[in-house]
Amino acid sequence: MNKIYFLLSLLIICSNLFTLYGSLLIKYDSPYVKIDQVTKPQYYYSNKTKEQLNTPPIPLSKRFVLLILDGCRADSFFINQNDYFQSKMLEGQFGLSITEVPTETRTCHMNLFSGRPEDPNSLFYGWTKTPHEFDSIWFHLNYSLLVGPESAIMNYKNMQGKKINTGEKIPKNKHFILRMQLSSEILMNQFPPMNGEPDDIKKMNFPKTGYFLNFEGVDSAGHFYDSKSVKYFRLLNHASNEIKKIEKIVNNHFEDKLTTFIVTSDHGMSEQGAHGGESKYELTTPYLIWGNGISKSKELMPNEKRVKSVYEFEDFDSWNFPKNRKRIDIEQNSIASLLSSTLGVGFPANSIGIINENILYPNNHYRAASLLTNFKQLYTLFDGLLGVPQSNTQFPIYIILNNYFGRSKVSIKTYNL
Repeated sequence: MNKIYFLLSLLIICSNLFTLYGSLLIKYDSPYVKIDQVTKPQYYYSNKTKEQLNTPPIPLSKRFVLLILDGCRADSFFINQNDYFQSKMLEGQFGLSITEVPTETRTCHMNLFSGRPEDPNSLFYGWTKTPHEFDSIWFHLNYSLLVGPESAIMNYKNMQGKKINTGEKIPKNKHFILRMQLSSEILMNQFPPMNGEPDDIKKMNFPKTGYFLNFEGVDSAGHFYDSKSVKYFRLLNHASNEIKKIEKIVNNHFEDKLTTFIVTSDHGMSEQGAHGGESKYELTTPYLIWGNGISKSKELMPNEKRVKSVYEFEDFDSWNFPKNRKRIDIEQNSIASLLSSTLGVGFPANSIGIINENILYPNNHYRAASLLTNFKQLYTLFDGLLGVPQSNTQFPIYIILNNYFGRSKVSIKTYNL
């Protein structure tokens, strides 16, 4: 009898350990898979010749400028508006961008650049390191310049054998106004039209280039003085003035007007000046995008109400949105695919972002090609993820059954638009 109890207890313990192992494997298994196929936009086909036209239906952007207000809350951005940002909302699209937990600088930048939340395995590194390489929009560009804190750009130095220009490190300084000015001056000094480096100027004139600047001072002010302080809003105002200068420099140097600008934040912040959690103020960030390849915000029809936010804010009616203009809310992971579409470069392989076609320039061929590319990239990712558990399993019975009844590979066809 004792032997039966012993065997029964051993069976119960083994089954519980097996269940625990399966749960941990599902929870902390990496969502990143190696995908060799790069999904690039194929714009449209001629029905007469059945040959792909190399020229897209509209001029593609040659470059994008991504400006991050680190730690900027959505309500702080829209309530504390100025004439410059108000005018850009009329020229382009604006709204809320919903990020992912954990709302930390490095993890949210991964979501921005690669269209994918943080790998759960990074938990064992205290969210300070990614245990593997991953694809991002920067690896599909001919030239790039990233200027910001080490935590934001550390994952993109010399990855996949491609040199990413990360610029000069912004020095630490307890005077946050000075630190904000330093970050802006460093970008200006490294911007090829300013430093006069012939090689860099030549590279900048190539198509498919990208530039990134992180205004870290906003996040620092929120940590030390909280996100409702006067100094926090003062830095936001300073940042908007610097962004206006950057746009002027870019437009003066590139007279082709084929630049896409986007202002957003990596994460929000609680009223106490903290982030990393899942409160609505930490998960919601603003975004504002305008320039080439982007549609203008539409007017509200008579008796048409504004769309409701994913999260309910008590003071939402007091947010300073442009009058009679529609707001489009997006997921933060869609920004990388959106920028890839405007430049016509490959989408990040592991991105799960879905483009909102209403943000794109209102050309049916352009929008259809972007959405089709987005679908093909997501299908390729899903197909790769579906094969991971089958290839990793060690159960003999499953291996035998999979050899006889396993799924067949489905090839991706090219569709005529």
